[in-house]
Amino acid sequence: MMRIFVDTSEFYALLDRDDGKHEKAKKEWVKFLAGTPSLVTTNYVLLGTLALLQSRLGLKAVRGFQENVFPILKVEFVILELHRAGTAALLSTSKRKLSLVD
Repeated sequence: MMRIFVDTSEFYALLDRDDGKHEKAKKEWVKFLAGTPSLVTTNYVLLGTLALLQSRLGLKAVRGFQENVFPILKVEFVILELHRAGTAALLSTSKRKLSLVD
């Protein structure tokens, strides 16, 4: 089964109609739902997504995400060992725009 990682920017583009990438995200989302891929994210991404939605779109958007999007996701929880490995990978790349969360 194919696994597709979904990050905060993809969730936000899907949920904010004013986002410049909304239409593309919506089309991709429909394809994902019609196919069989497993949509994967992490608890770090979920925290960032909920904070962004609350800040920019309000609690109604958070509720909609929680009720409609969250149930179809496979969430990988970042434990201490994974956090350490991610931090080490981030530091070894020396890229400023790479995010530990993603």
